[in-house]
Formats: sequence, structure tokens, C-alpha cells
Amino acid sequence: MTAKKDNIVIRGDVGRYWRGQGRAKIYGAPVMRNINDKDTLYLAADTLVSLEGKPPLNKAGVIYAYRKVRIFRSDLQGRCDSLTYDRQDSIIYLSHDPVLWNNNNQLTADSMEIQQRKGKIDQMRLYGHAFTIGQDTLLNFNQVKGRNMVAYFGEKAIKKIDVLGNAESLYYALDGDTAISGVNRALSATMAMRFADSKLQTITFLTNPDASFIPPNELKAEDSKLTGFRWRPTERPTRRQTLGKHFAASPKKKAPTKKAPAKKKTPAAPPKKQPKTTAPAPKAVTLKK
Repeated sequence: MTAKKDNIVIRGDVGRYWRGQGRAKIYGAPVMRNINDKDTLYLAADTLVSLEGKPPLNKAGVIYAYRKVRIFRSDLQGRCDSLTYDRQDSIIYLSHDPVLWNNNNQLTADSMEIQQRKGKIDQMRLYGHAFTIGQDTLLNFNQVKGRNMVAYFGEKAIKKIDVLGNAESLYYALDGDTAISGVNRALSATMAMRFADSKLQTITFLTNPDASFIPPNELKAEDSKLTGFRWRPTERPTRRQTLGKHFAASPKKKAPTKKAPAKKKTPAAPPKKQPKTTAPAPKAVTLKK
């Protein structure tokens, strides 16, 4: 099913369309492809439902995805159980154990909202038990949690995160990116974090801060993770997993190889006749009594 003006294509095993309702349902490993500003969003699930727009409230329509939802873009990958894509506002709502990845950062919450602007991610809002995890150069887990979060994006990367309510942070201090000099743990009502090149630059504790620094020799196992920590890299969908069979690259046909012309068999030359040689006659022998 194709919507040319929106650059949307949906493929699946079975598709049903109700013209009077402006409703389509696709199932059997369906995948949606949405090309926008030279970037492509792929959305896969057990079932996809597309509702046509009804002016003036929504001219573009809505897409619903449910059960085993996977999304993939070059700058964003994610999973959840249910998703709503409001094409009028370019907002994607994720619910039921959503998880998103951007570069080395993993984001989880009870529900999420992705806001796009001109085909690019502008903001990401995390509601309820918001948790962000990122790995540093030594593969330590830097963590931030809170009631809600708002992540602001620059050029395909997070540039700022505001933690709103019950904010906690755990960050590893590195000595020249080669050794751990300690761990910073902090509590605050709200926090603001700024990033550059996907790396944390500063943390600002805005309300009632309480911070501590733990040197490496005093660092215990329980001090390395905040409550609710879940690192889920094996769930991160790849492009190939999201596209499935319907957008699989068609195998390239091999160019037919020209058969070399068969060589004509030349009759074998008859064997050369050898010249006849005459053996000398035996000499007569006389026997004496």
C-alpha cells in the first residue's frame, strides 16, 4: 500500500482496505517505510493499522502498530509493544515497556514521545520511571534516572537532557580516558545535563542537591548501579531485522555467461607407416660327427 504524497509504503502478507472508513489493516510481518529529508524510518510490528486523515482535525492520518513493535532510523532504534504515529504533527507515541537507543545511549520509561521537526528528531519526552544509560570509553555505565525527562537533539545526537523530579545520577570520572579516578553520585529534585559529541560535558543540580564522590578503592559493586538499572543491548533492532522479508534486497541476477564456441574436432592423422626392415637370413650350420 502506497501513499505517494507522504512517501509512505506499507508491505505485508495480507492487507484489507475499508474505503468508507478510510481504514487499512496489514498483517503478516508488515513493515512501513517513510522517507523524509533523505532519511528513512522503518516501522515493523505484528499488525499495522492506517487511518486516513479527516480534515480539518488531521489531514495526514494516523498509523497504529501493536505487538512486537520495532523502529529503525540511522539515528534512532527502538522497541515497544504499542505505538501510535500521528502524521499530522509527526509525533510518535510509544507505550508498554518502550526502549530507545541513540548512539551509545539507552533510554527507557513507562511511555515515551518522539517529536520530529522537518523530518529530524527534535525532542524526546520520557514519562514515568525515566532512565538513561550510556557507556563511556572504558565501557562503564553512566546513569541518570528521574520521574520524567526531556531530551533535546542536535544533529542526530542528544545535546541536552532535563531530569524533572527525583533526579539521581551516577557518573564515572576518568583520568585521560584510560583510568577511573572515581564515581560521582548525586541526588537533586531536578538536573540539567549538556552533551557534546554524545559525551557528557556538564551536570547542573538545580534544586536541593546532595552529591558525593567515591574514590576507586572504596567503590563497591552496589555503588556501580542505580536502582532499576537494565542494560538491554541484545534487544536493539538492526536494519535487517526491522525490514524483514518484504523490503529484502532482491538477489542480483548473474549475467549470462557466453559459452565459448565448441572446438571442431579434427580427425586424428593416420599413423605413419614404418619402413619395412628385412632381417638377414640365418647362416647354414654343418654338424660334424
